[in-house]
Amino acid sequence: MKKKILVALISVVVLIATGAATLGYFRMHNDEQRIAAGTLTDDPPRIILDKLDDGYLWEIRLLAHFGNASAQAVLGARYQYGLGVSVDAVQMLQNYLEAAEKGNHTAQLMLGRLYDPYQYYEFMTTEITQSTIDSVIKSPSGNILLTSKSGDAKNWYQRSAAQGNVEAMVMLGELLVKETRMADDNITEAAEWFLKAAENENLYGQLRIGEMYVDGYGVNEDVDKGIYWLKKAAEQGIVEAELALGMEYETGHTMVRDIQKAAEWYLLAAQHGNSSAQRNIGKLYANGEGVPRDYVEAYVWLSRAAAQGAPSAAQARDSLESRMTPSQVETAQRNASL
Repeated sequence: MKKKILVALISVVVLIATGAATLGYFRMHNDEQRIAAGTLTDDPPRIILDKLDDGYLWEIRLLAHFGNASAQAVLGARYQYGLGVSVDAVQMLQNYLEAAEKGNHTAQLMLGRLYDPYQYYEFMTTEITQSTIDSVIKSPSGNILLTSKSGDAKNWYQRSAAQGNVEAMVMLGELLVKETRMADDNITEAAEWFLKAAENENLYGQLRIGEMYVDGYGVNEDVDKGIYWLKKAAEQGIVEAELALGMEYETGHTMVRDIQKAAEWYLLAAQHGNSSAQRNIGKLYANGEGVPRDYVEAYVWLSRAAAQGAPSAAQARDSLESRMTPSQVETAQRNASL
């Protein structure tokens, strides 16, 4: 009888350790997918993870102990952000590194962001300070755990992106663009990664490759392709793409000028809070370009842009006020505060 119980217990441990189809196992992979899909605009990246309970914590720790890379990646993120556990830089790094060396693309992405000198401080939690990281830079064996070198970030991003991690593609492209000693092959490689991310429906990748096609930066200039990608991003609410389209249509530098379309895109970006778009649509309303002349609307948008520090917005608003009636100014000031 005792032998049967022992065999049963061993079987349970083996099932869990090997990642058999347990509820916790599925929750763990759901967690990992959410970590890998973190967005550029979140600080820190939004990681919506299931509420941790003692049983689940025990299970993913056991899986991690037996070398399950997904469990190690999930534990690394939890230790980084204090999700169900106390923030622990040592545990964070050890779990990420072990998972990354096994080829886990999520851990590789997260390590890339830790190594990335352009992302490092924004990506860390307030509990994990520079002094904390300094204290765990070396493992007990003397191996380097973490340094803030762009070369290391590039390595991890490349390894993750090569496995199809779209976020890593975008981060790698950004890193290549931001290198201080820019080489043509860096820009070309950045464009290639942005395009791959765009083709995988990443909105930021669509924005960046759209800009590059329009400017002929890293790729041969192709305005049609640039506008195509910018529209893809803008139609899904990327405000930078809305602004870029407005500017392209207004200036007509790379395409036929269309002030009405410029006004449409500026207005969308302005409604989404972009100060430059608010200033630009305000000026169009003031001059009656692309939209009917409306001093009140112009004043409202210029005031909102000025409140956010948009260059020349305050001057344009003050100049406009001299052309308005006292009643119009009163209405505009009231509307601007709404």
